[in-house]
Amino acid sequence: MLTSVAIFYLVIKGAFLAALVKAFTSSDSLMEKPIMMAVIYTLGIAGLSYVYLNPSMLREMGISWEDRRIWLGTTFLLAALYFWLLAKFENAGALWWAILMLGLGLVIY
Repeated sequence: MLTSVAIFYLVIKGAFLAALVKAFTSSDSLMEKPIMMAVIYTLGIAGLSYVYLNPSMLREMGISWEDRRIWLGTTFLLAALYFWLLAKFENAGALWWAILMLGLGLVIY
């Protein structure tokens, strides 16, 4: 069950991804750097998760620090793939929109 803090965290996480996608799609120089965008996204999510899901809350949820590092690594890989696909299929029409909507899965993860 989602608490109000978890819902607020997901909303901020979604807004952060939407802002990065907006910047990514509106700038040709950023379109050439999907890895940099994945790093920015991962660092932002790491900061958000530390603020909203602090270590004491993680202990209560039964999540160890090692699991957290694996989660951040997986987040980076998924974000890098996501931004790379957005850049690669920039002019693909419906396929680009489908990839854009798959970003919701990245927010929930």
